[in-house]
Amino acid sequence: MAKSLMEKLGLKHSQTPLVQKLREWVTRAALSEKHALYGDLSTAAGSFTAWVVQEDPKKVDAFAQGLGSFTASMGIDLHWLLNEQVVIAPELKESLEDVVALYCLSYWKALQVQNDVRAFAIYQSWQMSPAKGRNPELSQKLFAALMDRGLIEDPPSSLFMASEQEREAYVVGAIRKVAQNNQPEFNAVLKEVLGLTEVEAEDAPIVTPPPVEEPPAPPVNDVIRGDPHDPEA
Repeated sequence: MAKSLMEKLGLKHSQTPLVQKLREWVTRAALSEKHALYGDLSTAAGSFTAWVVQEDPKKVDAFAQGLGSFTASMGIDLHWLLNEQVVIAPELKESLEDVVALYCLSYWKALQVQNDVRAFAIYQSWQMSPAKGRNPELSQKLFAALMDRGLIEDPPSSLFMASEQEREAYVVGAIRKVAQNNQPEFNAVLKEVLGLTEVEAEDAPIVTPPPVEEPPAPPVNDVIRGDPHDPEA
């Protein structure tokens, strides 16, 4: 086997920060002990099957394209399963069905938490630069909503005489404190302010990946930033 340029120069491939972080996460997550997750797979599979059978074909097609892209990235042609071409190799067929099934259930799980994911992403963006762009406007709305819920006390009277910069710092600090100490309540208020209503998973937005071309048939034998209601703005 030909040596790489790194090997010829006597250099070793350094371990990237991502690799180290992934290894640390896998160890912390104790994946083999997530019994509740694995015990729920049967129920999730039933719900996902019903979704595929009953949902708008356009949404199912969008999902199928993503599935095809995933399998293609692993060197697997999805049509081997869909067209039953792999029945001639029973053991491989079972393995490929397991791969596809686990991807489907991972997708289904992610679909359930789309609003939480979007809200968290927006909050993380806001955390980085709460004074940028229209973020201060969103901070005020979030601050007012948290006060209405009793999660933030009335500000001290001295704040009304403070500078604009001091008032903004107070608002940001109060919001961050609630986010840290009352995460479930904060997340509910955040989604309300962002207009991320609780919708059924089948109504959640689906990102459509590039289409997967079907091969020819083989011979016999696929935070808060900008507009508060538009995290992409």
